[in-house]
This record gives sequence, structure tokens and C-alpha cells, in this order.
Amino acid sequence: FSGGEVPQLYMGFPRGIGEPPRVLRGLVATKPMEPSFSEDVTFPLRRRDLQIFSEASDQWLFTDGRFDLYIGSSSRDVRLNAAFAMCNGFASLDVGRDCISSSIQDFKQ
Repeated sequence: FSGGEVPQLYMGFPRGIGEPPRVLRGLVATKPMEPSFSEDVTFPLRRRDLQIFSEASDQWLFTDGRFDLYIGSSSRDVRLNAAFAMCNGFASLDVGRDCISSSIQDFKQ
């Protein structure tokens, strides 16, 4: 039978900052389709999606470190995953790079 999916995007913030392991950051309803068909979906991320709220400073802040992305039909049914690193507001796909020992210019490239 035909049906639709609702793929969901979850983000894992860097460990040790107090955020839940996976935070819902987007969902998209697909068109009904036959079982053997597929559809590409896009999850736009806004600046705020990459920030955490600091009660101490009463503002939204970027945090440095590794961010994990999970896509699936739920947080427990992950079918795709990826990761990126943030350093002083710049993103890099090189998740092994240490923000402290790397220069900001390395992340801008």
C-alpha cells in the first residue's frame, strides 16, 4: 500500500553542556508514495538551532564542539547520521579538529 513518512531531524549538542542527547530540530511530511519510491527532503537549520540558552547571561549562545545529526522516523529509529564541528560560530565537517588548537581561519575555509 502507499503511504507517507515524516522524517525527523534530531541534533546532539556537544557533551557536557547540559542539553538532552537528541533535540528535535525539524520534520518534513512527504507525499504519499508507493513502497519502492523515495523522495529527497531538506532540513534547513537556523542560527538559533545551533545555540543554547544561557540562564546566567540571559541570552542565546553558540557552543564549540561536535554536533551530531540524526534523521529517522523517530529519535529511536535513526536511518542517517552525520556530524560537524563548531568553533567560534564557524562550522567544519572535520569533527576531529580541536577548536582550541585550531585557528579560526582553519574553520572559515
